[in-house]
Amino acid sequence: VNAQVGLNVIGLTQGAAWGDYNLDGALDLYSNEDTGDNQLFENVNRQNFNEVTVTSGVVTQGNSYGTAWGDYNNDGFPDIFIATCNSSPFNSIKHLLRNNGDGTFTDVNYAAGVADSLASWGIVWLDYDNDGDWDIYIANTNHPPRPG
Repeated sequence: VNAQVGLNVIGLTQGAAWGDYNLDGALDLYSNEDTGDNQLFENVNRQNFNEVTVTSGVVTQGNSYGTAWGDYNNDGFPDIFIATCNSSPFNSIKHLLRNNGDGTFTDVNYAAGVADSLASWGIVWLDYDNDGDWDIYIANTNHPPRPG
């Protein structure tokens, strides 16, 4: 059924996350890959998908294990956070893809202060401190916790 609706995932999928990045009311799919590039699929008519990985600017290497949608800058557009882990556990740069609101994304991991290189497996968005903005919980592996 995947190929019939346009979900031609390449590689070894480690996870996926649904989110409506273009605010059209139809859930789009971000696919995490271990061995290939991650992929973003736009839900075009609630029945079919188009791969928009390159045109949206979400091209990231594989080694991705967790993805979650959230609005880190409270602009109303869902952003994507990607947890990564590769063969060198201290070289696993995470990605925070800011939704530009025009169908494209920009990786703002360094500017947002989330680009550490610790291996990570999962991500959760929540308003931990009830201040009205989103916080990020990152599940790292083989490393001590870093509160912040």
